[in-house]
Amino acid sequence: MNFNWNFIKMKSKINLFEIIQKHNDTLKTSNGKLIPKDKNIFFITPLIIGIVIITWAGAPSEKLLNLFTLCLSVFVGLFLNLLVLLLSFSKSTDQTKDLANRKELVKQTFYNVNYTIIISLICLGILFLANYDFIPGDYQIKPINIKGYCSPKISINKVISNILYFVFYTLFTHLTLTLLMIIKRIYKLFNAEIE
Repeated sequence: MNFNWNFIKMKSKINLFEIIQKHNDTLKTSNGKLIPKDKNIFFITPLIIGIVIITWAGAPSEKLLNLFTLCLSVFVGLFLNLLVLLLSFSKSTDQTKDLANRKELVKQTFYNVNYTIIISLICLGILFLANYDFIPGDYQIKPINIKGYCSPKISINKVISNILYFVFYTLFTHLTLTLLMIIKRIYKLFNAEIE
């Protein structure tokens, strides 16, 4: 049996786990534990917001979908430009007084920006999948009758779509909060340079 080693090599070239790991490391203390405050901000809060939005607002309208798609597409381009800016900025920090802290801040911001590009692309993929009918036809989940209460018939495609929209809302909130962290870090970098 011949095994295709080229596929393994290609897979390693598109393996993004290291970027995600490095981003998560920027949220940890020196002993490797996730800071509880950051855990609440970047993981718990997006989950709660995702649940609230999918429960009250449901699936986004077509106009909102177009807006999300446009924003995420613009984000990817802006983040790529920001990476170039960070790389050029990292070369100019050699004459800085607090060189060790500056390099660490540039490195962490670089990891965060790479991570936001990945999350933006994942969000775009989820939006695409949420608008796709996975099951042909209009198969529905049978109503459940519990003590006189009968649940309505629900399309299986609608259930899958709502789950994907919940994941999207959660990730989009997470992306927004991560973007705010990046803005704060870039502010610190350039503010020290200006002063």
